[in-house]
Amino acid sequence: MYWHGKLLTDSFVPQLVDAGLVFLRSAAEKGHMQAAFNAGCIYEERPEQQNFDNAFKYYTLSADGDYGPALRSLGICYEVGRGVKVDQVRALQLFERAAAAGEPLGLKEMGSIYMDGRLGLKADGSRASAFFLQSASMGCIEGMHGLYQCTVDFANTQEDAERAFAVMTERSANGETMAQLLLAGLYMAGHGKERNADIAADICLALGDVGDQFLTT
Repeated sequence: MYWHGKLLTDSFVPQLVDAGLVFLRSAAEKGHMQAAFNAGCIYEERPEQQNFDNAFKYYTLSADGDYGPALRSLGICYEVGRGVKVDQVRALQLFERAAAAGEPLGLKEMGSIYMDGRLGLKADGSRASAFFLQSASMGCIEGMHGLYQCTVDFANTQEDAERAFAVMTERSANGETMAQLLLAGLYMAGHGKERNADIAADICLALGDVGDQFLTT
């Protein structure tokens, strides 16, 4: 039932998406957490089906089963008031649960919260870096972006910078383009490693047009 719904909703054809939602809702009501989450995403993101009340309903069903992506999405609903009244305390609780569940975007969200000083927490670059580090280590592009920004923009410790550099190096060795670009940025800025513009340029040149664009920004 779930896979029928996923196949149809992946089509982006409105009529097929509507048909797929029937399968997803049925699976969700039988306790399928991913089906509930996918239904919530469709109700939140697809213009033809957009209904924030329904998005909140299905994110809640999925989050009740401790499904990490749903915990994070439900946290956003409470933070911005999407389908529910704004509740910063509840939002933070959900983001913390998502991070504790090892959800990469939940970890990234906690990093952003500490970096920006949101939801009643004071800005703390080192704690932000620790969350971003975990997210980036899982290959999460948003986590990598957050880790890079936190390393460059905050006066974190040298150890924080070195850990960020080590993660970017590891992910770069796996051939991940974004990690390679951000590693070049760390070389250029001299964070976590002595500044070396030549190595940064070599990394970017090896990436072709993408690297050229990075060098000119």
